[in-house]
Amino acid sequence: MEEEEVEVVARRKKPFPLTPRDDVDDESSKPAGKKKRGRVELRRIEDRTSRQVRFSKRRSGLFKKAHELSVLCDARVALVVFSPAGRLHEFASAGSSVDEIFDQYWDLANTTVDLNIEARDSRVNCSIQVNHKQLLN
Repeated sequence: MEEEEVEVVARRKKPFPLTPRDDVDDESSKPAGKKKRGRVELRRIEDRTSRQVRFSKRRSGLFKKAHELSVLCDARVALVVFSPAGRLHEFASAGSSVDEIFDQYWDLANTTVDLNIEARDSRVNCSIQVNHKQLLN
């Protein structure tokens, strides 16, 4: 029985090192058949068909991410994309429309601008009052 245990121990593979080694190339240490995704070079795709295919795939991925953000975070999301051919593609969170979300955006944007103007006017008035008091003294 002891001989068999020794034999089994001798057949075991050595464990992988826990720290990277300088003499081993990163690519050669990976299992065969596994490709590492590289970064796509960001430049215009010249071939029209390839560009349209890439657009369609990327658009689908973008809409999927918008949907995930909407569901996971209970966020109202609107997304508008125009294809290279000029076609409109839009996404809106469930229970909303792109128009509703854009209306909410414009209302908030206008309110923010109004608040910024009021705050600036208030600061200017305070500054004028301080300068006026300094001139009188």
